[in-house]
Amino acid sequence: MLLACEIKHLHALVGICRLSPALCSHVLPHAILQVLLYDQAMKDVLSQGIMAALNSAFEETSSPLNHSSLHTILLTLQYLRENGTCNTANLSHQSSNRNQPKVFGPNCLSYLLDINLLTAAKVSLICGSPYQAILYTETWADSVEDSMYKSAQQSNGNSDRVKIPRGSNSRTPSVHISSTTTSHTVSNIVSFLDAEKRKSLMQSRQLGKCCALDVMQELGKQGKEAISILTEAYNFIGDVDGLYGVIVSPVHGSQNAPLLNMYEKEGCWDKLLKSHDLLLSIPGGSKSNMGEVVASLQNCSLSHVCDMYMRGISKDHTAFATDELLQDLQYKSVWTAGQWDVASLHGMHGAAETSFHKHMFHAMHAMHNKCPLKFNLALENGRTHAVLKLLGEPLRSVSSNLEPVVSRLQCLGEMEEIERILRNTGNIQQAVNTWVSNPVFPGSYSKFEDVDLVMSCRTTLFSLLLSRSENEENSLNESYLQHLLKCVKVSCHYKQLQHAKKVLVKLKTATQKCVNETSMVGWPFKIHLEEAKLLWEEQDQVFALAMLQNLKRQLNPCAIVDDHVTLVHAETLRVLGTWLHELHFVGPSEILEEYLYKALKMSENLMNSLSNGELQGGTTREIVAGCFTLAKFADQQYLQITKYKLSNKYAQKKALAEAPTQEMLSMKKMGEQLSRKTQILVSKNSNLDLEELTRIEDKEEKFLKCALETYIKCLKMSDEHDTLMNRICSLWFSNNLLAITNDIISDGHSTLPSYKYIPLAYQLAARLKTPTNDSYFQNMLQEILLRVTVDHPYHTLFIILALTHAHKDEEKYAPPPSKRTKSERNKKNTVTTSTITAALNLLSKVERVKPDLVSATKLLSLLYIEFANFDASPWKNQPGQKISIPKSLPFYKLCERNSKLALKIQQVNLPTTDTPVDKSAIYDDSVGIVRFQSFQPYFQTCGGVNLPKVVVATGSDGLAHKHLVKGRDDLRQDAVMQQVFQLVNILLGKNPITKSLNIQTYKVIPLSQKSGLVQWCNGTVPIGVYLVGTATQASPQGDPGAHIKYRPQDISALVCRKAMMAVSGKTADMKLEKYKEVCSKFKPVFRHFFTDKFVDPQEWFSKRQSYTRSVAVSSIIGYVLGLGDRHVQNILINCNTAEIVHIDLGVAFEQGRCLPTPETVPFRLTRDIVDGMGLCGVEGVFRRCCDATMQVMRSSYDAITTIVEVLLYDPLHDWALSPTKARTLQRNGDATMDCSLSSTLSTYSTRADVQSDANNTNKLAERVLLRLQEKLQGTEEGSVLSVRGQVNMLIQQASDPMRLCQLFAGWQPYL
Repeated sequence: MLLACEIKHLHALVGICRLSPALCSHVLPHAILQVLLYDQAMKDVLSQGIMAALNSAFEETSSPLNHSSLHTILLTLQYLRENGTCNTANLSHQSSNRNQPKVFGPNCLSYLLDINLLTAAKVSLICGSPYQAILYTETWADSVEDSMYKSAQQSNGNSDRVKIPRGSNSRTPSVHISSTTTSHTVSNIVSFLDAEKRKSLMQSRQLGKCCALDVMQELGKQGKEAISILTEAYNFIGDVDGLYGVIVSPVHGSQNAPLLNMYEKEGCWDKLLKSHDLLLSIPGGSKSNMGEVVASLQNCSLSHVCDMYMRGISKDHTAFATDELLQDLQYKSVWTAGQWDVASLHGMHGAAETSFHKHMFHAMHAMHNKCPLKFNLALENGRTHAVLKLLGEPLRSVSSNLEPVVSRLQCLGEMEEIERILRNTGNIQQAVNTWVSNPVFPGSYSKFEDVDLVMSCRTTLFSLLLSRSENEENSLNESYLQHLLKCVKVSCHYKQLQHAKKVLVKLKTATQKCVNETSMVGWPFKIHLEEAKLLWEEQDQVFALAMLQNLKRQLNPCAIVDDHVTLVHAETLRVLGTWLHELHFVGPSEILEEYLYKALKMSENLMNSLSNGELQGGTTREIVAGCFTLAKFADQQYLQITKYKLSNKYAQKKALAEAPTQEMLSMKKMGEQLSRKTQILVSKNSNLDLEELTRIEDKEEKFLKCALETYIKCLKMSDEHDTLMNRICSLWFSNNLLAITNDIISDGHSTLPSYKYIPLAYQLAARLKTPTNDSYFQNMLQEILLRVTVDHPYHTLFIILALTHAHKDEEKYAPPPSKRTKSERNKKNTVTTSTITAALNLLSKVERVKPDLVSATKLLSLLYIEFANFDASPWKNQPGQKISIPKSLPFYKLCERNSKLALKIQQVNLPTTDTPVDKSAIYDDSVGIVRFQSFQPYFQTCGGVNLPKVVVATGSDGLAHKHLVKGRDDLRQDAVMQQVFQLVNILLGKNPITKSLNIQTYKVIPLSQKSGLVQWCNGTVPIGVYLVGTATQASPQGDPGAHIKYRPQDISALVCRKAMMAVSGKTADMKLEKYKEVCSKFKPVFRHFFTDKFVDPQEWFSKRQSYTRSVAVSSIIGYVLGLGDRHVQNILINCNTAEIVHIDLGVAFEQGRCLPTPETVPFRLTRDIVDGMGLCGVEGVFRRCCDATMQVMRSSYDAITTIVEVLLYDPLHDWALSPTKARTLQRNGDATMDCSLSSTLSTYSTRADVQSDANNTNKLAERVLLRLQEKLQGTEEGSVLSVRGQVNMLIQQASDPMRLCQLFAGWQPYL
């Protein structure tokens, strides 16, 4: 090749390569690129050579290339993808001079070589590069689909030719850059389908009714081959979500392997065992399934059956000799059972060195036989095996799931620690104490198999230690039992109930051996309790209840005075009370008094008498659990009573109770005489009814008091349930006129840590008023806020200042009355003078304690407000350009680091940065506070109606912090929605399935009613800017966008918008027809975002997964919260992480339905959004993440409804969408399409049209809360749906063309 090309300097490499063949693999990618760039005549020769090399991997007759050579070919292809670009301009006008290098665009493999990428994908899979295989397969599918579009257009003649309307922008076609397969292969694939089938498929794809994978299923052998490659690649990676997306295709309907892979990845071992049993029962069934059967038996915790099965198959020595999995599993079975006799290895005459459990067995065996040299060798081999599994061969992709490797390394590390202590005659108890005090908590690993490995290792080590220790046997026995008990609880947490039973049997056996030891008195009762819990988990509720009631009877007369027994007794009462309530066997009052309250008192009394630190920890956990259970129960009863009091039945009962008395008075007035007997009878009946009403009132107060007191007690003792602060405040706010609630808050707030109030500081401050009739409530409120603000000023000062400065914009910077709009003149202030006065009084008290900090923060806030109202209209046509801050503004002084103003504010924290909460409230430099240093002397505008300014502040961390300074815009709803997002992230993080999911948040700081700060989302770009660019008729020099770049033959987004606007007043059918027409001429391109930004295949795959998960989480959360106005400028994408960020959250709680053109979709799931998810579209990752998120949201019903309830009834927050704002949003919709970040974020939100009547506001809030509750209960259109059913319905609605076509044209549903 080097000699055949015309590049002379490459000829010199020939001799060097002959001297060093190893150098050839390094030179080859660079040489091929140089040849292709300078000499396009070599393209065919090189393409044929590379294809021959790739095809040799599948030819049995020829001598296929070894893996090393195939690796080199794949590295070359990847190098061409990454480095084959010089310039994308003027490709069609390049000189034909061969001495000049050619120029290409990113991912330009198709212009450099003509190869079949499906073949390259298969070779990538053979060489252990699954990410590259997925990339090439999807690129191949993309090229096939493009060919089908062209073929469909050709079959229709010129009927689908794009016509650019007069007046639209003309443009020069850009290079369509995407890798393709060979042209003859494409034509063969396309011709496989008849014209009518192609047309039908393409129409479905154009409307987003099917994904690219659906198209692949119709392409015969090569389509099935592509799906098979994807299945193997996802299985190799271990991506269950992606595997699910491929497996659901009908192609796999008759194949068992993908389904078995899914069962294995999801841990459905019982289903896997049954499937393998069926396969083995087939005549002539393959023995290769034996290892998988053993794995299924082990993971089902059927140890005895597994051992007998292995004894049976051990007679066939060839099975063990050829099945590495079977060998590995037998070693695991032996070391976990503690069988150190080598004869127990049935039929094992040698094992592969790839067996990790072989190294574990030899290490344990050496420890048992006290052979340190053999132990060290086995340990080192085990570590090498674990690390090599992670690293693998060259070009082998690193596993995306590191947990199996981490769990193995943890086991080896703990074994090494125990061996070191034994060798040095150290304290064994000290080593095992770390296992007991720091067990493998649920959530440490996402899969039970990894947790079980660590727990099994510790169990076996305990057995070894007990066999070698005599002096410390008693204390080790206690630790061993505690370890086994923890294993039972962890197994139950992961729903591995059979494994929990197995460990419980082992715990029983170990306890019986120690029956005579006095310290073991409580263990039989603990085991009895755990057995009952297991039965309950298995839905054997009757037996579980009977067992627990029997345990209660045993504990009541128990003469043994033992603290452990008392703790078990308390837990028994708590669990039994919960079960009785769930089964409705006993009334609420009895459950409260005889079970839950007794359990809590018992734990508290025990706590007061203890001196044992270890037992104190367990008692504290039981007290917290008791408080939480009692508080939730009392709260539920309180809610039931309050709901009943609002019902018609209660109103009727109350009327009936008062009716007799009223009737007697009426009769007396009419002069009618009643007999004494009648009067007594009427009076008794009336008194009975009134007494019942009084009992209801008393119960309500009783349950309210109990709930508040125990919630506060729970928060005092633990940080585990800090989200309960929302419920405490909700109960307090809704009963603020009751003396009992204020008394409880008065007694409890001083003992509660002040940092627990920080998340609700805004809601607390919003209820500030000068004391009037509710002075008791106000006194308590101001006392709490004073304490929180003094302790944590960096988190709360800006909140208080926003109230004191609520009217500063109007007082100082409002336009004269003649220039105000009608809505501005009629606007009513939601922050009253009473609130401002109360906030000023509070601030003055804080200032006495922290005068310098309060003064500096107040100064900075005022300077921000002034700068926010500074008129930037002269620069409105210069978005993104740096504009010098006028020196006449006081804000400019902050740009001079040594000025008095700048020096004064240097103790203030940057409000748009995250300030860690210091529980000690000291806040010294070690906490990590980022303080102001100075501002850079310029600002930028970023479009929008009110022209928010972008400024850059230098922090004490030395970094530049960019943020928006906004005026004439109420940011309080955005701040509140960010608060809800943060709570949802906490809820997602607590669930092991969703702990990697979250919704992106940013800081929003209101400074007054009409100004505030917004944290700049670094590295983000609006999706609309990426797709349609920033070029407009006014400024054509801007970025043309991805649609023009990748689909120059399509009509423009502007033409699409005009077409949809033309039918805005037409019928739904006419809108649908126009929408179909637009979609047929405007194809999605968002997949190119990932190939453009992330060239490495693994990074490309990882970022696309992050994007898909991010879209799923934000879609479900947005639906639950009724988030609207989700056009493409209000959704950003992070160019570094590919996660999306939602901005401009001013339309929430389904207020989008109140817009002039109502929003008809639950969230944005348009064609371009789906296009970024890959071949599977909404199947797989997106759907499963939606399911998981919705499951967490529904299981967190109480927490979510509570926080939203607090927000909806916020007296300062007007969340209802006014007609004025609704008109403004959609009137400015067209303008927003041409600007970037804060186009609609800065829409001036007037609220003059909102009714101020409190009753109407409450009714709106009640309606919103009711709809939220219905969503979290799965109620849709009158039917109760499962989680999957609800998610499926939402996906269908969000992608329904009939719904999309009726949206406002500025929403751009075709993008």
